[in-house]
Amino acid sequence: MDAEKDIRDCLFDFLMQEAPILYLLFNNEGTIEDFNQYAEDLLGGGLRGKGLADVFVDFDGNLEPKDMATHAEQPILLHVSIPGDCPQTVLCTLKPLGDKYILLARFDPSELFQLQKELLAINNEINNLTRSLQKQKVELEKLNQLKNQFLGMAAHDLRKPTGLIMSYSEFLIDEVSSGLDQEHQEFLSIIRSTSETMKRMIDDFLDISLIESGLFELDIQALPVADLFRTTMPLLNQIARKKNIAIELSLEDGIPIIYLDPAKIEQIIINLVSNAIEYSQEGSHVLIGVYSNGSQVTFRVEDHGVGIPPDEIGKIFSPFGKGMTKKTSGEKSVGLGLAIAQQIVKQHNGTISVQSEVGKGSVFQFTIPFCMA
Repeated sequence: MDAEKDIRDCLFDFLMQEAPILYLLFNNEGTIEDFNQYAEDLLGGGLRGKGLADVFVDFDGNLEPKDMATHAEQPILLHVSIPGDCPQTVLCTLKPLGDKYILLARFDPSELFQLQKELLAINNEINNLTRSLQKQKVELEKLNQLKNQFLGMAAHDLRKPTGLIMSYSEFLIDEVSSGLDQEHQEFLSIIRSTSETMKRMIDDFLDISLIESGLFELDIQALPVADLFRTTMPLLNQIARKKNIAIELSLEDGIPIIYLDPAKIEQIIINLVSNAIEYSQEGSHVLIGVYSNGSQVTFRVEDHGVGIPPDEIGKIFSPFGKGMTKKTSGEKSVGLGLAIAQQIVKQHNGTISVQSEVGKGSVFQFTIPFCMA
């Protein structure tokens, strides 16, 4: 008898402390009076005093201990409420014990097996999809590389004839336009402006193909910031005069020598100011500000043009990410300038941003640190 008692005590201790079986002791009113460690781990603390409906999902309205005990000879399926998780189905046995009820529950092995099969099937499907996506990624990378090669070659081959058209049109305008009537002078002007637009597009295509190919490199030089505007301001003023727009440059005194790629930074400045001109009304003005805070130089371009809608601001720095806002004189672009500017700034370890309000204008600014290390 002592051996049997020791066995029962051992089994009871195992049930209460270690067994993965849900044990709950209810009184006649259906209130929990006792439980094992597994029940507390599964259902959370504070079980004592709770009812059946607190720990099981009552889909059918039959969570009454007395009614459940009438079917004690056959296990029933219940849905246990697990904090922070979906209800889980368990196989329950409820037996009366005097004026109390013992509930023992375990997860249904057949359901667990079915769940494991479904999870295995899902895992296999995910693996197949992953392999397929990896294969598609490799193919897309190859196609993107071919696209960049084609784009680079096409742009390179187009650059020279476009440059010749632009040069010859400028020569004709300077040398013989005085002997032409007004209509023919307008033809030459259209040829020159169109070839300038084409050259900018071609240069943008070349830059974006180099960026996407990982071949875009900087030529870093030590340079006074003022030197950037010696060649760019005459060009920008020439562009602005076509729309009777005034450009104001505010250059802070005493900015130290900065390390940057002059050609690339000039390209950004020309792009931002050209955009400001193109989106501004005739007779307005564009402000260029350059200042430092001790660790970096900030370049700021402000216009009082049409502005950018809030839902388009997130798109404008993406390749071909043109917004719906129309330029005031119908100027054309392919939407690469700001994407290229962003990449140039990133390679200088700087940042670029925009603030804009529809009908009031935009402020673009980018920063370049004094030291790129």
